Amino acid sequence: MAMSYGTSLALLVLSVVAIVASASDPDPVADFILSGANGAPVTGANFAFRGLNNVNVTSGQGSAAKPAIAATFPALASQGISAAFYNYAPCGQVI
Repeated sequence: MAMSYGTSLALLVLSVVAIVASASDPDPVADFILSGANGAPVTGANFAFRGLNNVNVTSGQGSAAKPAIAATFPALASQGISAAFYNYAPCGQVI
């Protein structure tokens, strides 16, 4: 069964676009700072984040969030690798 000219052209364009378009995340290693702050040596403490160990629900809404982002995690250089811990009290809500 022969394909029509339009179908052949559509498949050709689709295959060219599929080859040209490539989406991927940059290398995750680029998200980490591999030198210490102010020239200090790099230690394991730079890569250990203990801020998610204790998240208490203290707000009146019944929920709390604790982010592990570049501002609070010394080894991160960007938001490529980040996390957040959400804690909900019974019947808690997020507004």
